[in-house]
Amino acid sequence: MVAESENNLLVPSLFVSQLSVRPMGILTGFILLEIAQTFNTTIGVAGQIVTAASLAGLLVAPFLAALSMRYNPRSLLLAGIGTITIASLGCSFAPTYTIMLVFYSLSGLGAAMVTPMIMTIIGETIQEEKRPTVIGRIVSSTPMLSTIAGLFIARILLWGWQTAYLIFAFPIILLSLILAYLAVPKNIQRKNENPPSIKEGFQQIIGYRSAVSCLLGTLFTMMAWGSTMWYFASFFKEIYGVSTSTVGVLWSSNTFVFVVGNWVCGKVISKLGFKRSTVLSSLLMGVTIIGFSQSFSYPIAVVFRIIFSFIAAFWMSASNSLVLGQIPEYRGAMMSITSGSSALGNALGSALGGLIISYSGYVWMGVFMGIMGLLASIAVFSFANDPMIDSE
Repeated sequence: MVAESENNLLVPSLFVSQLSVRPMGILTGFILLEIAQTFNTTIGVAGQIVTAASLAGLLVAPFLAALSMRYNPRSLLLAGIGTITIASLGCSFAPTYTIMLVFYSLSGLGAAMVTPMIMTIIGETIQEEKRPTVIGRIVSSTPMLSTIAGLFIARILLWGWQTAYLIFAFPIILLSLILAYLAVPKNIQRKNENPPSIKEGFQQIIGYRSAVSCLLGTLFTMMAWGSTMWYFASFFKEIYGVSTSTVGVLWSSNTFVFVVGNWVCGKVISKLGFKRSTVLSSLLMGVTIIGFSQSFSYPIAVVFRIIFSFIAAFWMSASNSLVLGQIPEYRGAMMSITSGSSALGNALGSALGGLIISYSGYVWMGVFMGIMGLLASIAVFSFANDPMIDSE
């Protein structure tokens, strides 16, 4: 086991590794309309590349859970970043929507490997009371990138949306791969040095009511989050007629608030507890989604979306900390299955969100996804155990 104090590069290296999962998503959120126009389809259909990526992440989750019981998390982390690197190149040169769909799906597969292994490494190397703060720092890497990207996205897109994958997404992901290879320690050991059979590991996770409630909470919350994330730019463009440059500024404002939330959440979550923080943030995310979609005023919609970003930062750190404490002997497997739950929620959120928008509009999409936030809070509140409190 590599203690945090023994490796000052551990957290920075994980910070950089986390960067790899977002450049393609950031870019895609801005260009769904352009993708639809290029391939002569609708925005609802174009948005299904996001659904496909999430489904790829969902499908790989159980296999990754099994692999995590046998292989070092560093190796799986590098494999995930490598897969995203290939995906970014493929999207840069995709001649048809089908090929675009295939390569973009690889990004979901890779992301499903990267984040769980980062969280596993945190669980094995960082003390429990410090985890919310460390998780907050690491996951803030991607919104920091989003903040910067939002300010320059209009200029980046002047080269064309496919070229943008090559000059924006690919270099960042490749850099993440190189630095992760050089800086993430090789001698990270799992808590369970001699785990039982893979079958027994799955049985322990699925048979533990608290763990299952966490998975459900992640599923419902990511449905809500996914729908607002992927249709954020389209909402402001279609409802309020704002330009891409303006949407970029709005995006940067939201991601900056998310970064602030990540950096201040640690002490609050430690005092409130992992479970209470997760329940409260899921509930408030649902409320703010409804407020965002129901706003018939542009400034009010902006305010609700900013509040949502701040609360989402708390949910990210609190939820991951809660999950990491469920079954310490199988952290890798638990985080991998949680990633699958997150991918399923993201897929359902983008798919159902696009469907509801197509037939009923953004207002009803917001209502439905707000209810998902409520269901998430109920699931965690009713059945989850808080390792910070229940173990005392």
